[in-house]
Amino acid sequence: MAKTKVVCSQCGKPAIVQYGDIWLCVDCNLKFQQAEQIRYSRSISRQNYLAYQIELAASLPIGMLGRVPAPQSPFQGNTFTLT
Repeated sequence: MAKTKVVCSQCGKPAIVQYGDIWLCVDCNLKFQQAEQIRYSRSISRQNYLAYQIELAASLPIGMLGRVPAPQSPFQGNTFTLT
């Protein structure tokens, strides 16, 4: 039996991970993960901004609605941690 080689749907390199019907290689998966992290960070920033605007409009004490902490980068100088 011959094994079929799964290739990246974006660039054609050997794939390592599958998202639904889409297979991605190491490089494309990294780009996807980085894009998702940026999207998530922007979403958190937008949510915190809107909470601040609601507090101002309703004359509530600043911080009353709480804030979502911004995600921290896993990269610390020359080393990094995998989570």
